[in-house]
Formats: sequence, C-alpha cells, structure tokens
Amino acid sequence: MKQKLIIANLKMNPSTSEECLDLFNYYQKTAERLKNVDFVIAPPFIYLKDLIEKGAVAAAQDCFYEEA
Repeated sequence: MKQKLIIANLKMNPSTSEECLDLFNYYQKTAERLKNVDFVIAPPFIYLKDLIEKGAVAAAQDCFYEEA
C-alpha cells in the first residue's frame, strides 16, 4: 500500500509561534492515529525554525504582499 501524505498548509496563519506549535501538535497527534500516513506542516516562514526544532517535517511556502 502506498504511503499517504497530509500537508497542513497554514498560509498566513496563525499569528503567534505558540499558536503554530499548538496547531502542529494537534495535527501531528491526529496523523499518528492514521495508518500509512506521513505528516508535513507548511507554516509561515517566521515559525519554520520553531517547528523544525520540535522535530516537525516542515515545508516552506512563498511570500505574499498582504498583511493577513
């Protein structure tokens, strides 16, 4: 069976590092209950380092000219 991939693309949300880590923990726990699933999170760039330090498999996204 092929491995499935879930990517949580947070776009320009959340507004704090703490919120980002909370979302990561929620999605990670949910993905752990699923079989044959790899989980990747794509946060705003400013939170990328925080998630990688927590052991997340992370992806980067491009920038956008709007504030929100």
